[in-house]
Amino acid sequence: MGSPDPFTNYAKAIRDVYYHSVAALSILSWDCVSTLENEVRYIWPMRAGCTFKWLYLFLRYIPLFAQISTQYVLSHMVSGSTLYTLCKIWHMSMIGLVLFTSIAVEFILAFRVYALFGRQLWVTLLLGCLISAEASCAFLTLLSRYLLDCDEACILFPILPISKVHG
Repeated sequence: MGSPDPFTNYAKAIRDVYYHSVAALSILSWDCVSTLENEVRYIWPMRAGCTFKWLYLFLRYIPLFAQISTQYVLSHMVSGSTLYTLCKIWHMSMIGLVLFTSIAVEFILAFRVYALFGRQLWVTLLLGCLISAEASCAFLTLLSRYLLDCDEACILFPILPISKVHG
């Protein structure tokens, strides 16, 4: 039995991305609805200048918005009529969003470690250097991804035959 033709691989990859995107949107929506009462009680009353309030709101609603927009964009990006520039912009914005989201989470975790270690300066410097190094590496990866070509279906990476992925 031969491997499936490239069109079948693309179709399966696009379907898998769509299914995972729907699953992520479902989980994010459920999380927002189920914890909204606590958010209103604890987060909304915080003063406007509180950094953690804005980090929380960013981490809560920007990924939700990204998943909603992905549902719309996905159907248009894989049609084969997407401009190369728009495809690149979409991929870079999604990778950039992941970068900023992970840095925001790491900042919150680093602040907690800083508090656990009695607010010592060396902890601040160490964690600041580690987060900066990771952000720099991620940014360089973002730039190298920008140099990759997209195909007509706006898929950024080559699709492996399904037999190599699943078996």
